[in-house]
Amino acid sequence: MMAKGLAGLGNIMVKQNKLDAAQDYFKQSIASSPKDEILAYNVGEIFFSNQGLDEALKYFDLASQIKARMARSVPQARDTSTEQGR
Repeated sequence: MMAKGLAGLGNIMVKQNKLDAAQDYFKQSIASSPKDEILAYNVGEIFFSNQGLDEALKYFDLASQIKARMARSVPQARDTSTEQGR
């Protein structure tokens, strides 16, 4: 929940054209919830819509990496539970 609040504060800073403060809030939000691919994607969208293309790409890439890791872990969990007779 804290991560989404920090991202919300970042959005407010963007609307007030305080982009340095916004960037700090966004980085804090990702640091507090590093496995939230939706948050990473949304932060990327905010940077993209404000012409921060390089920063946006970093967050889009992070979101895709998180999603890929999650996709790989699901079959492993399924295999483990099958081996344990579940």
